[in-house]
Amino acid sequence: MEVQARHALIAEVRGAGLFVGVELRHGGPTGAPATAEAARIVNLLRERRVLISSAGPHGNVLKIRPPLVFGTNHAEMLAETLDQAMSDVNATSGM
Repeated sequence: MEVQARHALIAEVRGAGLFVGVELRHGGPTGAPATAEAARIVNLLRERRVLISSAGPHGNVLKIRPPLVFGTNHAEMLAETLDQAMSDVNATSGM
């Protein structure tokens, strides 16, 4: 939730168990899909050795499916790395 509070691009976080989707939109839940930003974030995370993908009809949902051995330390690393990647995208897009 802390990452969501810092980045307006995050319209919704949803999921069940360890399967989580982070929907990115410009202007909140009813805004335009942030497809290009989602792709950039996936690539920035991959460069930082965190593997996720994008999904959804517009490719604007970050799909997070960690392994069962995913612990608190992994969750903290994911949140920090996602926060950094989103900050990088915001800086380059002028958000």
